[in-house]
Amino acid sequence: MNYILLKVSQVFYIFAKKIKFKRGVIFFNNLKHTLCKRIICKDFGNNFFLKKRIFSNDAINKNVFVFWYQDAENAPEIVKKCIQSIKKAVENSDGRSFKLISFNNYNKYVNLPNYIIEKVKKGKISKIHFADILRFNLLAQCGGLWIDATCFLSGNNFLREIENSNFFTLKNCFKDFDFINGKWTSFFIGGAKDNLIANYMVDCFNLWFKNHNKVLTYLMLDCFLSLGYEKINEIKNIIDGVISISKYDSNKIFKLNDYYFLENNHVDEMLILIANEDIHKLSYKIKYYNYENSCYNYFVNNLDKLLDEKYLHKKEIV
Repeated sequence: MNYILLKVSQVFYIFAKKIKFKRGVIFFNNLKHTLCKRIICKDFGNNFFLKKRIFSNDAINKNVFVFWYQDAENAPEIVKKCIQSIKKAVENSDGRSFKLISFNNYNKYVNLPNYIIEKVKKGKISKIHFADILRFNLLAQCGGLWIDATCFLSGNNFLREIENSNFFTLKNCFKDFDFINGKWTSFFIGGAKDNLIANYMVDCFNLWFKNHNKVLTYLMLDCFLSLGYEKINEIKNIIDGVISISKYDSNKIFKLNDYYFLENNHVDEMLILIANEDIHKLSYKIKYYNYENSCYNYFVNNLDKLLDEKYLHKKEIV
């Protein structure tokens, strides 16, 4: 029955999205993921959530992981710029180590089950969901901070603020999603080697793909984490205890995208945003206006200047 209801909710979700009915989109999206969680919970069984997992209480180490499935030189331009900014932020930090990972070199860092790799090669597991699997295996087996390749960093102060944490994630994004409710983001997440949340998430992906060839939803990762939050007190306590860095904990993180559709008379506004916020989540899927007088064109062609702290501080902070 849950599978039938899931398909029906998906149809209504797509329709609401098509007619731009925001309240309907939110309602059916939350319903869809509630049904996904019910299916996962029944599939895994109660003992899975009662399992005692060994975990470390150490602090996050110095690794910073960035992943692009293909070699990064073949990535979209906006991704190249984001990776460049992350690399610069890490290299200008205290002893952090930048790790650029692709499908060609991931096995230098982690061991993944053969059945997962075979399903990736056969196209049964998408590149997106392979990245989800990889991020938590990296955190479990190596420890460190995962930053999506579509994050643009204009500073690195946050690295000092989280260095004593066992687990970290940005908060207060995606509040319209009841099953996330602003408690985490997967695009910016870190933990010590063998931290509880990473170990739990590795178990989730391994068990699911051992028995299934496809996911129930694009946000399968968030369904797994939501169930962990609801059913495992230690995970709930860890997530609730994540330090809240208010400067970075809002949808300002996505605001830089808005400027790429504007002409360059808005460049000063864009630079103020970049000066005030260290972390910006972009998307390579957006069709940016790359004409000569656009903010996007300015951004792409002036990245070194944008990353120059002295240049940024010449702009008035408002």
